[in-house]
Amino acid sequence: MKIIKSTLLLLAFFQFMHIPSRAQSQKEADFKKTSDGLLEAIIKKSYKEINKYINPTYGVYVMYFESAQYDSWNVVKKLNDDYSPNIGNMSLADMKKYPLTYGKLPAFDCKKGWNKKGYFADSVGKYKPISSTHNPGKGYARALKFVEQNSRKLIFTGNKGGWFIFYMSYINNKWWFSMIDWWTGNCPGDN
Repeated sequence: MKIIKSTLLLLAFFQFMHIPSRAQSQKEADFKKTSDGLLEAIIKKSYKEINKYINPTYGVYVMYFESAQYDSWNVVKKLNDDYSPNIGNMSLADMKKYPLTYGKLPAFDCKKGWNKKGYFADSVGKYKPISSTHNPGKGYARALKFVEQNSRKLIFTGNKGGWFIFYMSYINNKWWFSMIDWWTGNCPGDN
């Protein structure tokens, strides 16, 4: 009887210890499913689908490069032709060829382009925060900090030079499309 109680107690303990692991596994599965679904909608240019991934309260932050001296920000609740993700020549074939991988993000150089092709997520947030390289202004600084602290940065670089950098934020137990980064891949003279 004592052995049965000990065994049951031990099983209960291991069951309890796996609860956070299962929750973490589900969070990761949700991250991949949401990121893949969003990227597919972006490649298809389906605003209706893209907008389902945008949190209705926080919207999506669009960071774009106007000139060598001026970076711009905007927060939108829905994407449309005015704020359309520019993905260049990326295709669904690229997405099939390059499944999401976790690890060091590719680096961009104005003369050489991206140092590797694929679909990458930095699972530990080792990227250099945007707030350390760009000044979003007082109105956006607090929101940017929130996004940086609760997000993962993803970079997709296609076969023919297309690329897209975006962030997914974990808000209220759900992954949301929270930011588009058009700063990183732009070089002086692009506009």
